[in-house]
Amino acid sequence: MKNLFLILGKSSLIATKTIKFLEKDNHVKSYSSKECNLLEKNNINRILKFEKKPFILIIFSSITKEKNSKKNFYKNLEMIKNTVECLNLNKIKKVVFISSIEVYGDVPTLPITENSSINPRNLYGLAKFVSEEFLRLHIPKKKLLILRLPGYYGFGDKYKSVVGKFLKLAILNNKIIINTTGKELRDFLFVDDFPSILKNLINRNNHGIFNLVSGKSSSILSIAKIIGKLLDKNVKIQTNNKKKIISKYRFKKNKYLRNIYLYKFTKIKKGIKNYLDNLGVY
Repeated sequence: MKNLFLILGKSSLIATKTIKFLEKDNHVKSYSSKECNLLEKNNINRILKFEKKPFILIIFSSITKEKNSKKNFYKNLEMIKNTVECLNLNKIKKVVFISSIEVYGDVPTLPITENSSINPRNLYGLAKFVSEEFLRLHIPKKKLLILRLPGYYGFGDKYKSVVGKFLKLAILNNKIIINTTGKELRDFLFVDDFPSILKNLINRNNHGIFNLVSGKSSSILSIAKIIGKLLDKNVKIQTNNKKKIISKYRFKKNKYLRNIYLYKFTKIKKGIKNYLDNLGVY
Protein backbone atom coordinates (compact mmCIF):
# COMPACT_ATOMS: atom_id res chain seq x y z
CA MET A 1 0.00 0.00 0.00
CA LYS A 2 1.33 3.38 -1.00
CA ASN A 3 1.61 6.10 1.61
CA LEU A 4 0.96 9.77 1.02
CA PHE A 5 3.84 11.95 2.20
CA LEU A 6 3.70 15.72 2.67
CA ILE A 7 7.19 17.14 2.98
CA LEU A 8 7.84 20.66 4.24
CA GLY A 9 11.25 21.93 3.16
CA LYS A 10 12.72 20.40 0.02
CA SER A 11 15.82 22.46 -0.74
CA SER A 12 18.44 20.69 1.38
CA LEU A 13 20.41 17.76 0.01
CA ILE A 14 18.97 15.37 2.60
CA ALA A 15 15.42 16.43 1.72
CA THR A 16 15.93 16.05 -2.04
CA LYS A 17 17.47 12.59 -1.52
CA THR A 18 14.51 11.60 0.66
CA ILE A 19 11.93 12.87 -1.80
CA LYS A 20 13.53 11.01 -4.71
CA PHE A 21 13.72 7.80 -2.67
CA LEU A 22 10.13 7.93 -1.38
CA GLU A 23 8.69 8.76 -4.81
CA LYS A 24 9.62 5.26 -6.01
CA ASP A 25 6.85 3.58 -4.00
CA ASN A 26 4.67 6.36 -2.58
CA HIS A 27 2.73 9.50 -3.38
CA VAL A 28 4.87 12.49 -2.40
CA LYS A 29 4.01 16.18 -2.27
CA SER A 30 6.87 18.47 -1.29
CA TYR A 31 6.99 22.20 -0.70
CA SER A 32 9.83 24.70 -0.49
CA SER A 33 9.63 27.84 1.64
CA LYS A 34 8.69 29.78 -1.49
CA GLU A 35 5.84 27.40 -2.25
CA CYS A 36 4.62 27.29 1.33
CA ASN A 37 5.88 29.91 3.77
CA LEU A 38 5.42 28.37 7.22
CA LEU A 39 5.47 31.83 8.77
CA GLU A 40 2.06 32.39 7.16
CA LYS A 41 -0.79 30.19 8.39
CA ASN A 42 -2.87 30.82 5.28
CA ASN A 43 -0.07 29.26 3.21
CA ILE A 44 -0.16 26.10 5.32
CA ASN A 45 -3.96 25.89 5.28
CA ARG A 46 -3.91 26.30 1.51
CA ILE A 47 -1.90 23.10 0.97
CA LEU A 48 -3.61 21.11 3.71
CA LYS A 49 -7.23 21.77 2.80
CA PHE A 50 -6.99 19.63 -0.33
CA GLU A 51 -5.76 16.55 1.51
CA LYS A 52 -8.64 14.14 2.02
CA LYS A 53 -6.62 11.01 2.79
CA PRO A 54 -4.43 10.40 5.85
CA PHE A 55 -0.79 11.37 5.29
CA ILE A 56 2.68 11.28 6.81
CA LEU A 57 4.13 14.73 7.43
CA ILE A 58 7.91 15.22 7.34
CA ILE A 59 9.24 18.57 8.55
CA PHE A 60 12.68 19.43 7.21
CA SER A 61 12.01 23.18 7.20
CA SER A 62 14.41 25.17 9.33
CA ILE A 63 16.45 28.34 9.14
CA THR A 64 20.02 27.17 9.67
CA LYS A 65 22.07 30.26 8.89
CA GLU A 66 23.25 32.56 11.70
CA LYS A 67 22.68 29.94 14.39
CA ASN A 68 22.72 32.49 17.22
CA SER A 69 20.31 34.92 15.60
CA LYS A 70 17.37 35.74 17.88
CA LYS A 71 15.31 36.65 14.82
CA ASN A 72 15.85 33.23 13.25
CA PHE A 73 15.26 31.53 16.61
CA TYR A 74 11.77 33.00 16.85
CA LYS A 75 11.07 32.29 13.20
CA ASN A 76 11.95 28.62 13.63
CA LEU A 77 9.58 28.37 16.59
CA GLU A 78 6.80 30.20 14.76
CA MET A 79 7.06 27.84 11.77
CA ILE A 80 6.48 24.80 13.99
CA LYS A 81 3.71 26.49 15.97
CA ASN A 82 1.87 27.53 12.80
CA THR A 83 2.22 24.08 11.26
CA VAL A 84 0.87 22.27 14.32
CA GLU A 85 -2.04 24.66 14.71
CA CYS A 86 -3.11 24.05 11.11
CA LEU A 87 -3.07 20.24 11.36
CA ASN A 88 -6.14 18.05 11.53
CA LEU A 89 -4.79 15.22 13.67
CA ASN A 90 -7.43 12.84 12.32
CA LYS A 91 -5.71 13.03 8.93
CA ILE A 92 -2.23 12.47 10.33
CA LYS A 93 -0.62 9.04 10.24
CA LYS A 94 2.73 10.26 11.49
CA VAL A 95 4.63 13.51 12.02
CA VAL A 96 8.39 13.21 11.47
CA PHE A 97 10.41 16.14 12.78
CA ILE A 98 14.02 16.51 11.68
CA SER A 99 15.94 17.75 14.71
CA SER A 100 19.64 17.96 15.55
CA ILE A 101 22.21 16.57 17.98
CA GLU A 102 23.10 20.21 18.67
CA VAL A 103 20.51 20.02 21.45
CA TYR A 104 23.17 18.23 23.58
CA GLY A 105 25.68 21.10 23.60
CA ASP A 106 29.43 21.34 23.05
CA VAL A 107 30.67 19.22 25.96
CA PRO A 108 28.01 16.58 26.71
CA THR A 109 28.37 13.74 29.18
CA LEU A 110 29.50 10.62 27.31
CA PRO A 111 28.20 8.39 25.93
CA ILE A 112 25.27 10.36 24.55
CA THR A 113 21.84 8.72 24.42
CA GLU A 114 18.35 10.02 23.68
CA ASN A 115 17.97 10.54 27.44
CA SER A 116 21.12 12.66 27.86
CA SER A 117 20.86 16.14 29.36
CA ILE A 118 19.83 18.92 27.02
CA ASN A 119 22.21 21.88 26.85
CA PRO A 120 21.91 23.47 23.37
CA ARG A 121 25.15 24.89 21.95
CA ASN A 122 23.35 27.79 20.21
CA LEU A 123 19.91 29.30 19.57
CA TYR A 124 19.45 26.99 16.60
CA GLY A 125 19.84 23.96 18.87
CA LEU A 126 17.53 25.55 21.44
CA ALA A 127 14.90 26.15 18.77
CA LYS A 128 15.11 22.48 17.77
CA PHE A 129 14.55 21.35 21.36
CA VAL A 130 11.70 23.79 22.03
CA SER A 131 10.10 22.66 18.75
CA GLU A 132 10.40 19.03 19.86
CA GLU A 133 8.67 19.85 23.14
CA PHE A 134 5.91 21.80 21.40
CA LEU A 135 5.26 18.85 19.08
CA ARG A 136 5.23 16.43 22.02
CA LEU A 137 2.58 18.55 23.71
CA HIS A 138 0.28 18.62 20.70
CA ILE A 139 0.88 15.43 18.70
CA PRO A 140 -0.20 12.04 20.10
CA LYS A 141 2.82 10.07 21.31
CA LYS A 142 2.51 7.21 18.84
CA LYS A 143 2.14 9.59 15.92
CA LEU A 144 5.35 11.55 16.55
CA LEU A 145 8.85 10.56 15.39
CA ILE A 146 11.72 12.93 16.23
CA LEU A 147 15.04 12.31 14.48
CA ARG A 148 18.11 14.05 15.89
CA LEU A 149 20.66 14.18 13.09
CA PRO A 150 24.42 14.69 13.36
CA GLY A 151 26.25 16.54 10.60
CA TYR A 152 25.66 14.78 7.32
CA TYR A 153 27.87 14.63 4.25
CA GLY A 154 27.88 13.28 0.72
CA PHE A 155 28.22 14.21 -2.92
CA GLY A 156 26.04 17.21 -3.64
CA ASP A 157 26.47 18.93 -0.28
CA LYS A 158 28.21 21.82 -2.07
CA TYR A 159 31.28 21.31 0.14
CA LYS A 160 29.37 22.68 3.15
CA SER A 161 29.90 19.63 5.37
CA VAL A 162 33.13 19.11 7.31
CA VAL A 163 34.01 16.28 4.92
CA GLY A 164 33.13 18.42 1.91
CA LYS A 165 35.20 21.37 3.12
CA PHE A 166 38.21 19.15 3.74
CA LEU A 167 37.88 17.53 0.31
CA LYS A 168 37.78 20.92 -1.38
CA LEU A 169 40.85 22.14 0.51
CA ALA A 170 42.79 18.96 -0.24
CA ILE A 171 41.91 18.94 -3.95
CA LEU A 172 42.50 22.65 -4.60
CA ASN A 173 45.34 23.43 -2.19
CA ASN A 174 46.81 20.06 -1.25
CA LYS A 175 46.36 21.25 2.32
CA ILE A 176 43.68 20.82 4.98
CA ILE A 177 43.41 23.49 7.65
CA ILE A 178 41.72 22.45 10.92
CA ASN A 179 40.95 25.42 13.17
CA THR A 180 41.06 23.22 16.29
CA THR A 181 43.30 20.48 17.68
CA GLY A 182 41.56 17.96 15.44
CA LYS A 183 40.92 15.71 18.44
CA GLU A 184 37.19 16.50 18.45
CA LEU A 185 35.02 13.41 17.98
CA ARG A 186 32.10 13.39 15.55
CA ASP A 187 29.62 10.79 14.34
CA PHE A 188 28.76 11.83 10.78
CA LEU A 189 25.80 10.57 8.75
CA PHE A 190 26.33 9.59 5.11
CA VAL A 191 23.42 11.34 3.40
CA ASP A 192 22.52 8.40 1.15
CA ASP A 193 21.78 6.26 4.23
CA PHE A 194 19.05 8.52 5.57
CA PRO A 195 16.09 7.79 3.25
CA SER A 196 16.09 4.02 3.80
CA ILE A 197 16.59 4.44 7.57
CA LEU A 198 13.62 6.82 7.63
CA LYS A 199 11.46 4.47 5.56
CA ASN A 200 12.15 1.52 7.84
CA LEU A 201 11.48 3.51 11.01
CA ILE A 202 8.12 4.56 9.58
CA ASN A 203 7.23 1.12 8.23
CA ARG A 204 7.90 -0.43 11.63
CA ASN A 205 5.69 2.25 13.22
CA ASN A 206 8.44 3.57 15.48
CA HIS A 207 7.78 6.68 17.50
CA GLY A 208 9.66 8.83 20.00
CA ILE A 209 13.18 10.28 19.75
CA PHE A 210 16.09 8.71 17.87
CA ASN A 211 19.68 9.87 17.48
CA LEU A 212 20.47 8.83 13.90
CA VAL A 213 24.08 7.88 14.57
CA SER A 214 26.32 4.92 13.80
CA GLY A 215 27.73 4.77 17.33
CA LYS A 216 31.26 4.97 15.91
CA SER A 217 32.78 8.42 16.23
CA SER A 218 35.87 9.64 14.36
CA SER A 219 38.23 12.46 15.22
CA ILE A 220 38.30 15.43 12.86
CA LEU A 221 42.01 14.79 12.34
CA SER A 222 41.44 11.15 11.35
CA ILE A 223 38.91 12.26 8.72
CA ALA A 224 41.50 14.62 7.22
CA LYS A 225 44.02 11.77 7.14
CA ILE A 226 41.52 9.44 5.43
CA ILE A 227 41.02 12.05 2.71
CA GLY A 228 44.76 12.37 2.19
CA LYS A 229 45.18 8.60 1.83
CA LEU A 230 42.24 8.21 -0.54
CA LEU A 231 43.54 10.99 -2.76
CA ASP A 232 46.94 9.28 -2.69
CA LYS A 233 48.56 12.67 -2.28
CA ASN A 234 50.89 14.10 0.31
CA VAL A 235 48.19 16.35 1.75
CA LYS A 236 49.49 18.67 4.46
CA ILE A 237 47.27 18.86 7.55
CA GLN A 238 47.50 21.94 9.75
CA THR A 239 45.89 22.06 13.21
CA ASN A 240 45.50 24.73 15.87
CA ASN A 241 46.69 23.35 19.19
CA LYS A 242 45.80 26.47 21.16
CA LYS A 243 42.16 25.48 21.65
CA LYS A 244 41.87 23.92 25.12
CA ILE A 245 38.24 22.70 25.17
CA ILE A 246 37.83 19.59 23.04
CA SER A 247 34.26 18.88 21.99
CA LYS A 248 33.55 15.16 21.82
CA TYR A 249 30.42 13.45 20.55
CA ARG A 250 30.38 9.73 21.28
CA PHE A 251 27.02 8.00 21.19
CA LYS A 252 25.52 4.83 22.54
CA LYS A 253 23.52 3.58 19.58
CA ASN A 254 19.80 3.08 20.14
CA LYS A 255 19.01 -0.64 20.35
CA TYR A 256 16.28 -0.27 17.71
CA LEU A 257 18.88 0.96 15.19
CA ARG A 258 21.28 -1.96 15.67
CA ASN A 259 19.62 -4.13 13.00
CA ILE A 260 22.18 -3.71 10.21
CA TYR A 261 19.74 -5.01 7.60
CA LEU A 262 17.13 -2.37 8.36
CA TYR A 263 19.36 0.48 9.44
CA LYS A 264 22.56 0.73 7.43
CA PHE A 265 25.16 3.30 8.50
CA THR A 266 27.99 3.59 5.98
CA LYS A 267 31.48 3.63 7.50
CA ILE A 268 33.17 7.02 7.20
CA LYS A 269 35.98 5.83 4.90
CA LYS A 270 33.53 4.20 2.48
CA GLY A 271 31.31 7.29 2.51
CA ILE A 272 34.23 9.62 1.75
CA LYS A 273 35.34 7.31 -1.07
CA ASN A 274 31.84 7.46 -2.56
CA TYR A 275 32.00 11.28 -2.40
CA LEU A 276 35.36 11.23 -4.20
CA ASP A 277 34.18 8.70 -6.79
CA ASN A 278 31.30 10.99 -7.69
CA LEU A 279 33.63 13.98 -7.91
CA GLY A 280 35.80 12.01 -10.33
CA VAL A 281 39.06 13.56 -9.15
CA TYR A 282 41.24 10.44 -9.02
